[in-house]
Parts: sequence; structure tokens; C-alpha cells
Amino acid sequence: MKRATLIISAATILLASCSQDEVTHAGKATMILDLTYENMPQITVTRAVSPGLSIQILTPDGTVYQEYAAGAVPDKVTLEGGVTYTVKAFTPNQDTWQTANDGRGEACYYGETTVTAIEDEVVYCRCSVPMTNYAVTFSLPDHFDELFSSYGFVLHANGKDVTLQQSGTNAYFSVDSQGFTYHLQAVNTDGAEFSTTPATYTDVQVGKMYQLSYDYDFGSAAAVASLQIHN
Repeated sequence: MKRATLIISAATILLASCSQDEVTHAGKATMILDLTYENMPQITVTRAVSPGLSIQILTPDGTVYQEYAAGAVPDKVTLEGGVTYTVKAFTPNQDTWQTANDGRGEACYYGETTVTAIEDEVVYCRCSVPMTNYAVTFSLPDHFDELFSSYGFVLHANGKDVTLQQSGTNAYFSVDSQGFTYHLQAVNTDGAEFSTTPATYTDVQVGKMYQLSYDYDFGSAAAVASLQIHN
């Protein structure tokens, strides 16, 4: 799994100038958290941590010092001074995202960094947590449902087949050198079956959305696809 380093910044603030919320305890350090999903539009919220993210704070020997489940992460935590911690931010689905949604998968996020806590300092952890897999979706042209009684967008990646039967639904995969193979199969209202020629895209990257947009090819009475890539 590809891991991306979170951005960490630290600042020493005189206690006399701190607000009541930012005063550190003697011999302690306070870490202010600002964790958001990378490349995802943020809805204005009062919390500094995006919903769905969990965190773990580990000591140098790998012991979990503090941990908080998704939805229960505070805006700030108190740390022992003089210790370098590893901070991990992630969605709880690290081991289950591939089988979620009946095998279609779901987005998975993970990132980590180290924080050195110095006595009587306030440390700010402002970071964007990256997605560690990628998504594939498709869209159909206007009036497709009027011309075809059934269809399926078939994907092969990571050694498995996934069929999407609703335009705009996503499938998620981990990055490998094989990329994904795709084709569209459908039955028109006259009962005739057709399938596009399977095609493969190998230049996949984490955090990307690959959208196959289909349109009519009246010259061959079939459908053609164009690939769009979104961050």
C-alpha cells in the first residue's frame, strides 16, 4: 500500500498569548488536529477532523499511546513532552474496503507522520489524508434506457471481475501494473445482444477516478467509450 507523508508544522506559543483553549499543561505538549481527505471537496463543518477518519498515536516502540475511532477524534490531544510520536490517520476499512458494497469496494484513505512533542509547545497537524486505491465508473448517453432493456459495465482488475449495473456507480481497486480491463454488454429492446471489444488501461494511479463515457456509434450500431480521469 502506498503511503503518503502528512504535512506537519509546529510553532511555539507563549502561554501569555494563548487563548484559554490552547494553554498547555506543565511538562506536556498539545497537538491541534486538522485532518481532511485529499482531493475531496470539503463541506463546511465545525469539526477540524473530517468524518470517517480514525487516528492512532504511537510511541517510538510502536505502542499505541492514544487512539480515537472515526467520529470521536477530538480537535486536540495532550502528549507527553520529549517524545517523538507517529501519528496515523485512516479510514477504518483498511482490511475490508475490497469486499465492501457487494465486491465493488469503497474508497480507502491512509497517511502517517511523526511529531516531536516538546514540553509547553503547541504543535499543529494540518494534513490531507490521501486515498490509497483508485475508482472506475461509467456513464451512458441520453435515452440509453429507452433503447436497451438491460446492460452491464464489466471490469476486470486485481484478479476479479466486477459488473456495474447503474451508471455513475463506482468500483474500487488497488494499483498494480495490470491496470483494469473494461467492456460494455447490453441487450436492446429487440432482444439483440452486443458487447464492446474489451480494452485495457494500465497507467493507473492512487487517488484517481477513471470515468468511461459511452456514446452511440451509429456507423457500427454499437457504442464507443472515451476515458476521463479526475483527481
